[in-house]
Amino acid sequence: MSRGHRDPEAAKRHAERRERKRLERREQRQKLEAEAATAAPKPSTPTQSTGETKNRTSDARQAAAQRITVGFPDARMLVAVGAPISASWSVSGPLANQLQARGLPIPPPVHGVLILDTGAYETCIASHVALTLGLTPIGKTSVGGAHGVQSSDVYLARCSVFFPAGPVIRDIPSAAVKEMELGRPIETDGGQRVPVIGLLGRDFLSFCRVVYHGPSGLVTIDLIPPRPTSPPSPTRRP
Repeated sequence: MSRGHRDPEAAKRHAERRERKRLERREQRQKLEAEAATAAPKPSTPTQSTGETKNRTSDARQAAAQRITVGFPDARMLVAVGAPISASWSVSGPLANQLQARGLPIPPPVHGVLILDTGAYETCIASHVALTLGLTPIGKTSVGGAHGVQSSDVYLARCSVFFPAGPVIRDIPSAAVKEMELGRPIETDGGQRVPVIGLLGRDFLSFCRVVYHGPSGLVTIDLIPPRPTSPPSPTRRP
């Protein structure tokens, strides 16, 4: 066989192995999602009324709408690039109002992914994104990364993290991270390459439950609604 020509049978076997691995990953992902969906404690009564069943179905749908699921066909990719979370950056609400009042155009949002980073205290914006939006620094901070601790500009920007139920939008002061610290654009399951626009830090994750399932290359992020605070009990006077 001449060099440069691939054995058709070997190519066929290679494709079959890749397809089997893909199906195995999908089965593991579905199993993990099913376990997460049924993680809530079951009622102690052996039977359920129609109303209870509808309520549980509604709760399950609501939980799914507040869950982000990220996975790779090859679990090693999760180790290599981390968990990419769909998000966007835009100018803050106050800045947008100022620009509108002056009759100036508002820069369009910059879309991409934030890399889940439990080591980051706060969510960070990529330096090139801040430049694209025309943001002005509001301060300085120290940021530790692969190249040591460095001084970094801080910008006030609007961060939108996309859940199935809709985006979670916050105006936050964000330290700028250089592109070399973020890595190259990430290729999604659909083969689309999306830019890395920052890091998703613990300030956002404090409202979430995160499950990192390394063997299946799957990460789930559940948005936990804040618990209602009970009013203070009245003080009894003697």
